[in-house]
Amino acid sequence: SLHDALPICHVIKKITAIKVSPFFIPAVGLLAWILFELFFLSNSIEGRWSALIHYLIFLFGFLFISAGDGAWKKTARDVYITGAIYGATVYYLSHLHILPDWIIFRNYEIYAGNKSIALGIFHAIAAAWLLDTALSQLDKKALAVRLIVYFYISSAVLLFAMTRTGILLWFLLSLIAVLRHVKFSLRGILSLLLGLTTLFAAWQLSPVARERAEVTIQSVRDFY
Repeated sequence: SLHDALPICHVIKKITAIKVSPFFIPAVGLLAWILFELFFLSNSIEGRWSALIHYLIFLFGFLFISAGDGAWKKTARDVYITGAIYGATVYYLSHLHILPDWIIFRNYEIYAGNKSIALGIFHAIAAAWLLDTALSQLDKKALAVRLIVYFYISSAVLLFAMTRTGILLWFLLSLIAVLRHVKFSLRGILSLLLGLTTLFAAWQLSPVARERAEVTIQSVRDFY
């Protein structure tokens, strides 16, 4: 009977790991909204059921967080950041027309619907994550390297990403990353000044970001 109980204990442990994860509540809330919209707001949309799996892709995250804590998280983050550096490089090279005319590169240069939107979102998250880890560094060399990579990815998002959501996420998440490290100290004040300078520079130097933000503000006004 002990042998039979082991799989049950294993499942309970994974469920517990999922519930205590910061990912759990946002994912459940998003799932509830998708189902609500599916049943009550999408009656006239043809093919809504066949498209359901596309909008539930985030549920695969439960498989990862069920593994609990471990070195795999750092490895996953490093792989994600490395992928964002690669993606930012493709953004730059594709707009310089250096890369071959392949679909895998074309999605970075020409709007391709959800693919282009997702690229901008993933890069925005990676950039803000880098900023958060940079501001927590005590080693000046590690801080400098992370900030350089942050600006490298951020510039690609603000100048080339074809997604209003991704740009707005970059603004919001970067601001949150800065506010997390604001303290009554010289380092905290410098972090705040860096964040404000970055946001101001993005507003001034990126017409795409400014246009996207203005359109979003106008959409909110129209909604009200």
